[in-house]
Amino acid sequence: MKINTKNVEKIEEILNSINGKRKERIAELSTIDIMIEIVNTELANCGIANSNQMGTTIELIHAVKPAYKYNAHYTYIKLERGAFDWFMIDCSVQYARKNSKDGRSFRMSFSDKAIEQITNKLKNYRV
Repeated sequence: MKINTKNVEKIEEILNSINGKRKERIAELSTIDIMIEIVNTELANCGIANSNQMGTTIELIHAVKPAYKYNAHYTYIKLERGAFDWFMIDCSVQYARKNSKDGRSFRMSFSDKAIEQITNKLKNYRV
């Protein structure tokens, strides 16, 4: 799967089929917009050039408190940065992790070019 996040109709269709009738720990189109906004801000704050952002990924993960005795499902989303836009490359139902922090979080992985750019910038700093 590789769907441009600007294709709103297709993204909503996928989210509706994945979310089903569940009312908790679901993802919506606004969730994807928030993910993209946060990561774009972070990439800009790190000074990573747009040309080096291609291949960067972000994932929506969810955790429930260890005391939660049932298997909690949530909507997992993984987005990848293309040359100009973000693409949904995975959307599925997964089991929430048991963790002391209850709620949603994002996991971001930089592209190799972005890591190289950050490393080169850090070489100029001396402690």
